[in-house]
Parts: sequence; C-alpha cells; structure tokens
Amino acid sequence: MSFVALGQAIAQTPITINQADSPTNGLRIQMMRAINPSLNVGSAGENITLDFSNSFTTSIEDTAEFISTSLTQYSFNFSNSNLCLIEHPDSTINFLISDASGIEGVGMYSSMGMLPTKVIITSTNPDNQTQNPITQMEYPATYNTDFNDVGEFFTPTIYFPLGLPSGTIPGTDTAYVDSVKANVIIDRNSIIDAWGSITTPYGTFNYLRQKVSDTTDVISDLYVTTESFLGTNSFWASDFGISIPGTSFTDTSISYFYYTNALSANGVSLIAEIQTNAQGIVTLARCSRIYNPAGIIETENSLIENIYPNPVNLTLIIKALNNNNMINIYSSEGELIYNQNYSSSQISIPVEHLNSGNYFIEVFSNNSRSVNKFIKE
Repeated sequence: MSFVALGQAIAQTPITINQADSPTNGLRIQMMRAINPSLNVGSAGENITLDFSNSFTTSIEDTAEFISTSLTQYSFNFSNSNLCLIEHPDSTINFLISDASGIEGVGMYSSMGMLPTKVIITSTNPDNQTQNPITQMEYPATYNTDFNDVGEFFTPTIYFPLGLPSGTIPGTDTAYVDSVKANVIIDRNSIIDAWGSITTPYGTFNYLRQKVSDTTDVISDLYVTTESFLGTNSFWASDFGISIPGTSFTDTSISYFYYTNALSANGVSLIAEIQTNAQGIVTLARCSRIYNPAGIIETENSLIENIYPNPVNLTLIIKALNNNNMINIYSSEGELIYNQNYSSSQISIPVEHLNSGNYFIEVFSNNSRSVNKFIKE
C-alpha cells in the first residue's frame, strides 16, 4: 500500500475489499506498536468514528515487507504459498496464499522464544499429509460478511533440551526432554462487524473492522529420556499414553483488524490491529501503513517552511509549519532509515553518518503529509 492521501472525504456507506485490494510483492509496512496498550477497540455498528491519533505516543517502531515465497530458503516447506510477509526485527516469515477467494495463512518460520532454535510451523504434518491452512480474510469483504474456519498446523521435531520436575514420570529417577513436536488446531470465527472512519498517527481513513475470535489447541508431544534402576530409556511420551502437565493447552483470544482500501492498486492497508486475551485485556496494539517504496516522490504541498542547508553535510535543520510532526527519512531506493516524533516546529537531525546522495524527508502532521527531497554531500 503506497502512501495514502490523507484528509480524504469519508464515505457514508461501507467500503468493500476484493482480490484487487490484496497486498503484493515489494510492498513494505511501517508500524507503531504501543507500549502498555490500553486502547478502546470501539463498538460494532455502522458509521462509527474512531480516533487512535494519541494512542501511540509511546511506541516501538516495527517494519515488515512482502516478498515472493520463491525468494526464501524455506519455500520447499510451503510449496502452495505465493506470498510471504517478513516481520522485523525478529525476521519471522509468514507464508500466505493470496487468490480470488481471500488470504490464508499456510505456516511460519520463526524464533522459538529466547532460544536460537528456529522452528517451521507448517500445514503439512511429518508424514506429508496436507492439513488445513487458516483463513485470514474472505473476499468480497464488507459490513456483516463472516466466515468460520479450522486450521491445523504441525511443527517438525526440534531439539529442545529441558529438565523435568522430579516425579513427572513415575518410576524414574530423572527425566528430561530431548525434543518436542506439536499439533496446533485453530478454530476461527470472523465477522466484519463495524465500518466508519478512523484516525491514526498516519491519517484519517474509511475502514472495515474485522473481529476475529480464535480458540487454539496446542497438543505437544515430547521425546523423553529417563533414568531408573531399569536403565536409560528414550521414547515419545504419547506412545505410552503419558501426559506431561503444561505441555498441551487451550488458548482463546479476540483480535480486531481495521482495514481500508484507500489505494487498492497497492493493496489493502491494515490501519490498526488490537489483540485481547480471554479476559478482554489488550495484549497488543499497533497501527500501520503499507507503502510502495518505489512510489516515493515529492509532493506539491509542504508542511516544511524551510529545510537547510541543502545540500547538507552534518546537521539538517527543518522549520515545520506545525509543532507536532512525525519525520521519516528514506533513501533514494525507498528504504526507511529514520523515524522520529517531534513536538517542536524547529527540528535538527544529524545526518553525517549518511552516505552521499539523494534522500526524501516525509512529514506527517495534523492529518496531512508532505515529502521533500534533500541532498547529502
């Protein structure tokens, strides 16, 4: 999703999202993830106005990008995927299917907690029996459309040494886990339950709200090594009907996704995402914009009164028209290299570390956006 024109007219009827609005390879996502989030998700209904503009004043910047599955070294594990979303900084790769019917999640490749171990979660079990991907969005999507889906995923056997408490397995002196594998089943209910206008730090948009209720069952199987007077034995716990507390569980959650189709040629823009646990407590809140890095051009309107010196060597001085500004700097190739919020109209940015060349400086302020170019000597 390229830069969205801000301050657009807000429709009085719900938008519709179709295949033409699907994200495509080469697009990038800029996100603000709130620290200690406490957002109001809003209510279901028609023509609902939401304002998240001041909800991300304390946040962490995340980025992501869409690439072709064939460009990843794990494509052989996800042969039916045609689109990948790579999240930074942890480099989690989400493998997707995007077609006329909607978007499905096929699996992922990710870090496993604090361990350096990487784990592939795939919709094909170790015996290559294809199971079910999980639907993320069905097309066409508009107010009151809904779907139900069940996805089933597997992790292959991974080395995961872990000591077990004494007495976990009766009749043994000591026991530890050598490896683990898991079966994950997601039962999902989705409904587009609201539409209207929403304001985030990135602007004001028409939106559809997707409410997603997930019940997730995680069934783990552990490869256990035990020591007793009978000697040392290694086995999969399930082969002997052994259930180890804490290794299998059920989790419930409700997530709210706020979408716009403001620039359908570049894909659906996921404006905001809020996740809650079974108690209704917000566990994740972030706003985002999806853009085409190749589409960065200067705008005729400017939120900058003056930018100097230009060309610049050490420090770039910006005199903005407003006091509250979000500043982004991009390379000539469209790579985001700087992001910062300012509560002043007089801004100084050190640039001595930048390579010589052309750069774009983007300003968001009061639901408006402008882009100017400067040269680093």
